[in-house]
Amino acid sequence: MRVAFFEHFPLSPRLPICALVLLALLGGCDELDKVILDTTSTENVQHASTIEGGEDGEQPSQLGNLLERASYFFTLHVSSFIEDAPTVPRGKAIPVEFQSIAIPALPGWDRANIKPFLAALARHCKGHSRLSARYETRYLVWRKADWASICARHAKSPLTKTQLVQLFSAWQVTVGNPAQTPKRAGILTGYAEYHIKGSRTRTAHYRYPIHRKPADLVTVNRTRYKVTATGRVTPYHTRADIFNGALDNRGLELLWFAHPLDVYISQIQSTAIISLRDGSQVRIGYGGDNGHAYTSLMRHMLRKGTLSQQSVNWDGVRTALDRATPQQALDTLAVNPRYIFFELRPYGAAGPTGAIPVPLTRRGSMAVDRAVYPLGTAFWINNRSVQQPVMAQDTGAAIKGALRGDLYLGSGHKDFAAAERTRHATEFYVLLPKGTYPL
Repeated sequence: MRVAFFEHFPLSPRLPICALVLLALLGGCDELDKVILDTTSTENVQHASTIEGGEDGEQPSQLGNLLERASYFFTLHVSSFIEDAPTVPRGKAIPVEFQSIAIPALPGWDRANIKPFLAALARHCKGHSRLSARYETRYLVWRKADWASICARHAKSPLTKTQLVQLFSAWQVTVGNPAQTPKRAGILTGYAEYHIKGSRTRTAHYRYPIHRKPADLVTVNRTRYKVTATGRVTPYHTRADIFNGALDNRGLELLWFAHPLDVYISQIQSTAIISLRDGSQVRIGYGGDNGHAYTSLMRHMLRKGTLSQQSVNWDGVRTALDRATPQQALDTLAVNPRYIFFELRPYGAAGPTGAIPVPLTRRGSMAVDRAVYPLGTAFWINNRSVQQPVMAQDTGAAIKGALRGDLYLGSGHKDFAAAERTRHATEFYVLLPKGTYPL
């Protein structure tokens, strides 16, 4: 595998690293940033500014960062160093169809509560200046220009149902061969911001860390790699590797928790509020991931018999882990090789940020598969508990396919408990600005 940019920026495989440092010093840093910048996250990618606390450990010096970035630039552009890096297989097209339906005919239209959607839409419109002009998947195109008039009208006065009918068209999502009976219902789950106690420093009680994104984690062709001392790239450390000390003694520990499951749940939710020992609170959010595929912990425990069908929830998992030895508990958690890195986020009433730079709205924001739907797409969801519009403003590693959604249910213990109970067979409808159509 070769990095495409190499064809346009030929470098000798023997070019000394000092030449790249010189390149950076002479203005090449922008190019380095383009190569290293990770924009391919599959897990609640968030863009809010990082806040570094005073006790979070020293940051690398400017020269250290420059050397690291130059070495990564060198590694990624010298083909002989990455010839044996694995390529990423391209998935086959999902047979997704969109069937037009009149908006007033949407299930539950007459009695639906549209306030959460309107709040999510307002936040989305306020963040328009920070969004790209166009996002496209195999099935849909999202254009900022198509939403300009909608946002302008919503800014003057909250949209009514009558205006939604005027401004949008509805399309039911189905999956399968049109010649056969298509699948119309998928799964809607819920997620919420986790609340947990923690510490800025390790203690006898708080001894399980969460980590900030390591500097040696780079992305090539949407796959995460580690740059080795010899200049080659290898798949990044798994959860088991990190449990076994792969990131120790590097100053990457951001906060410390009392239980390894608290680390795991925070990573699954990708956001959490941490109550610290001094009484203050901080918010953490997604800062990167190791690129490994997600594996379900609960399914593994069910197969092994360490979790019963009656205890398929986080309390049941915690009880099962507490029955095991500390090492057995870590080994169980390590069945999921995927590992999330965090950043400190602004703490305030607005809530956590999703995969686009706007705060999530309780019951108005939904995570989707960004390979199918551009973020910013509006939806109507229909199940036995929820019939309402929502905005696609987040994504997640476990959210795969056209008939899959994850509804943001809020922040705190009550909402987190509601999220655990949420799993419904659901129909999905996309709401497109009038005059636009599926591809």
